[in-house]
Amino acid sequence: LQRAFAYYEEMARNGLQPGVNTYTSLIDACGKSQQLKRAYELLDQMQREGVQPNAHTFTTIINACTQAQDLDLGLQVLEQMISCGAGQEVGQSTVTPYTTLIRACGKAFAVDKAFAVLRCMLDVGLKPNTVTFNCLIDACAKAHDLDKAFHVLRLMYHYNNPPDTVTYSALIDACLRAQEIGKAFELLAQMQHDHLTPSSSMYTSLLEASTKSGDINHIFEVLHMMGGAGMRPSSAAFTAIIAACGRAKQIDRAFDTLAYMKCVHVRPNAA
Repeated sequence: LQRAFAYYEEMARNGLQPGVNTYTSLIDACGKSQQLKRAYELLDQMQREGVQPNAHTFTTIINACTQAQDLDLGLQVLEQMISCGAGQEVGQSTVTPYTTLIRACGKAFAVDKAFAVLRCMLDVGLKPNTVTFNCLIDACAKAHDLDKAFHVLRLMYHYNNPPDTVTYSALIDACLRAQEIGKAFELLAQMQHDHLTPSSSMYTSLLEASTKSGDINHIFEVLHMMGGAGMRPSSAAFTAIIAACGRAKQIDRAFDTLAYMKCVHVRPNAA
């Protein structure tokens, strides 16, 4: 960073006007050095000197804001980006700062701010991509707002962005956080109908939720699907299933589970 500013100061001494790329590089260096205040001062300075920031400049400082967990400043920069016209530059890369902020809003459990960023995108005529929508669904899941998560799914279809595996994973996570196991299994069925392959982590999450709730039918539904996909639960998961069967007084299924463990070569643990 010190060397970068030395070059910048040398340019000034030689009467050379730094361009947008120079300023953007300096802002990036400040962000990576966790000097957010200095990065923002550079943004202000370049505009005072008549150098117009572009979408990449704003994306760079928004990234710095999210890394520093300064969500409010990131939203302020987004407003500046839109007001100066850089928020609607041609090119799908312009979606990146909006998506970055939506992801940061999710991490901060600020789902309303995440939707505000989406509205800003739409207001300037930008079409969200699948990654943008997935980040928004993840924000809804973290906020335990299942209704808004499904609203985002409807928006995806409206904007001709069909859900992918990440979408379904985030939606299933939202359902499980809201203890809506039935809806999670409906999503799993829809995912398979869309010819998408569930990941092992999805199966594991569904199995864990079903086991904790004592939903024996769903437990064995997941086991059947995992077997068909060539996957197998861990020894600890099998132990939890056997315990759930015991609590439900379904002893035959507990013994069936033990037999299946041996069949797929999973050793029972001491528990």
